[in-house]
Amino acid sequence: MVVIALLGTLQSVLVSSLSLGGARVDLALLVVVCWGLVRDHRTALAWGLLSGLTLDLLSVVPPGTYTLALSVSAVLATFGLDVGVEGAPMQAGAVAFATLCYRALLYGILLASGVAVGWDLSLMGEAFASAALNGLLAPFVYWFLHGINKRIHRDLQRELQF
Repeated sequence: MVVIALLGTLQSVLVSSLSLGGARVDLALLVVVCWGLVRDHRTALAWGLLSGLTLDLLSVVPPGTYTLALSVSAVLATFGLDVGVEGAPMQAGAVAFATLCYRALLYGILLASGVAVGWDLSLMGEAFASAALNGLLAPFVYWFLHGINKRIHRDLQRELQF
């Protein structure tokens, strides 16, 4: 739970510095989707719900916006994929797809809530640029989380052997 709170805080505090041109790194989405690719879609759903709740608590958007957008896009990107997805193109594609779903859901929820969202080409350009940037970062995040997962399982096996 502490990790999720830290992730949400990092996302909200560093979001302006984690951008390149019009593209923004969606740190919570990256971690949730990559962890779902390492484990499975149920894990992606659980982490999406917890991370989304944390982001909702730290933001001024209508309640449930991040929770719904993160959990749905993470499950859509990881559902039906094998556990331990190997290959950088597959990881990048899943994260890029999740980013586009995430942005579409965010904008749709905000629009349905009565928040003014300017649907123009710059907004779509930002979404596609963010999808590309998140996709480029995905193999590195996946590699890091895969290492953590292997260490957790190795430690659990040692504990259970006694």
